[in-house]
Amino acid sequence: MNPTKVSLPPAARRAIPALLLLILLIGISAPALRIGWIGLATLAVISFGLIRRVDSDAWSPKLFGAALGLRVLASLLFYCTGSRHWISGPAGEFQNGGFLVGDGYVYAHNGYWLAENWRRGIFPDAAMLRDFSMSKAATSFDWWNGWLTYLGGYHPLNLFFVNCLFGAWSALLSYWLARRFLPERQARWTALLTAFWPSLFLWSTQNLKEPVSLFLVLAGICCFLLARGRNRWWGWPLGALFMGLLQQFNMFIGPLLLFSFGCYLFLRLLLKSRTALAISGVLCLSALLLWSNGPVQSVAAGVGRQLDRWLFGRPAAELAVNPDQLAERIEYLRRVRMMEAETPFLEAYRIDSWRKVLGFLPMGLLSALILPAPWLARSARELAGSLEMLLWYPMLFFLFRGFWRSCNGPPRLILIPITSAVFLTMIALLEGNVGTLFRHRSALWPLLFFLVMIGLPRDPAAAAATVPAPHRSLNG
Repeated sequence: MNPTKVSLPPAARRAIPALLLLILLIGISAPALRIGWIGLATLAVISFGLIRRVDSDAWSPKLFGAALGLRVLASLLFYCTGSRHWISGPAGEFQNGGFLVGDGYVYAHNGYWLAENWRRGIFPDAAMLRDFSMSKAATSFDWWNGWLTYLGGYHPLNLFFVNCLFGAWSALLSYWLARRFLPERQARWTALLTAFWPSLFLWSTQNLKEPVSLFLVLAGICCFLLARGRNRWWGWPLGALFMGLLQQFNMFIGPLLLFSFGCYLFLRLLLKSRTALAISGVLCLSALLLWSNGPVQSVAAGVGRQLDRWLFGRPAAELAVNPDQLAERIEYLRRVRMMEAETPFLEAYRIDSWRKVLGFLPMGLLSALILPAPWLARSARELAGSLEMLLWYPMLFFLFRGFWRSCNGPPRLILIPITSAVFLTMIALLEGNVGTLFRHRSALWPLLFFLVMIGLPRDPAAAAATVPAPHRSLNG
C-alpha cells in the first residue's frame, strides 16, 4: 500500500525557497550594511526576486521600484541638506543633525549605545536603557536600532534605507490586498496613495517605527484575508507571527489589531446576515451589557484588566473594576498626552464617566479624521504637515460610503471596517495631542484608502470584468 503523497500548495512551493534565500542572503550581507549602499542593493535585489516569485503581475515590481527609489532619493536629500555634528557621551562619538526627525534621534542614539555596549561585552537590560535614554523609555525599536548598528556599524543612512524598504513593501502589500477585492484601477490607486501619501512617505525616509508598524499591520491582514483553502495552513501561522512582532514593536497598535481580529472572528461566527445594521445591533448590545451590573460587568472588568496590562503595562490589581473608573483612566491617559503636547485638542472636555465618553466620542472621531487642520496651524511646520489633509477632505464622503458597502460585502472584508473603527475609536479617546495622532494614524491610512476606493462610483461592466464573481457586491 503506497503512502499518501503530501504536496505543498503552489504558492508555498514558490515562496518557501525565496524566503530561505532571503534569510541566507541577509545573514551573508549583514556586514555589508556598513557601506549602506551594498546592503540596500542586496536587499532590493532579494525583494525583487521574491516579488517575481509570488506575483506574475508586471506592475508589482514597477510599484516597488518607484516607491523604493524615490524614498532613497528623499533620504539622501534629507541627509545631505540637514545640519550635522558629532556629540560625545557614554556611547562614544555619535553623529546627530537635522536629518534625524523627531524621535528618530532618540531611537538612533539608544541603538548606538546598545551596540557599543555589546561590542564591549556588556549586555544592558531594559532598566539600564531607560536610565540612559533621554526619553526614559525602552522600546523594542531601540533594540532593533541596536541590532542594525551592531551588525552594520553606525551610519544614519543604514537606518533610513531599512525603513525605505519597509515603506516600499507596505505599498506593495496594500496593492495585493486591494486587488483581491477591487477592480485593477482602484487597487492601483490604493497602492499609489499608500506609496506616496506625504506623511507616510516622510516617515519611511526617517528612523521612526511607523514604517515597521505599518508593514506588520498590512502583512498580518494580508495573511489572514488572502490565505484560503490549502494555503490557510501557512497564512494563519504567518499572520500570527506578524501580530506578535507588531505587539513587540508598537504597544499601542499591536493590541488594537489583535482586538480587531477577535471582533472579526466573533462577528463571522455570530452573524448570518452580513449587514451594517446587524453589526450595529451587536455593538449596541455589547454597550448595554457593559453598562449593566453583575456577572457581565465582572467578565468585562477581567477583559479590561488584560487589555490595560497589554496596552499600558500596568499591574492588573491597579485597574478599576467598573466602567466609570475605566473612563477616568482613559481621561488620565488623554491628559498625559496633552501635557506633553504643543498642540492639544478638545482639552476643554473631561470624559471621566461612561456617559461623557459616549457624548465625547462623535467629536473625538471627527477630530481623528480631520486633524491636523490647515486653518488651525500656528507655525510653518504645522502648516506643512497639515496640507495633505486638503487632499483627504474630499475623500471623506467616499470613506463613509465604502465603510457601509464593505459591511455588506464579502464576509472576510468585514475585517477592514472593524479594524478601522477600532483604531479610530482608540485614537479619538486616547490621543489628546495632534502630533501623536498624526503619527499613530499612519498605520490606518492604507485601510482608509481601501475603503475610499470601495466607496467610489464605478462602471459596473468594468468592475464585473475585473473582480471575481463572489466579490461583485462591492461594485454596485
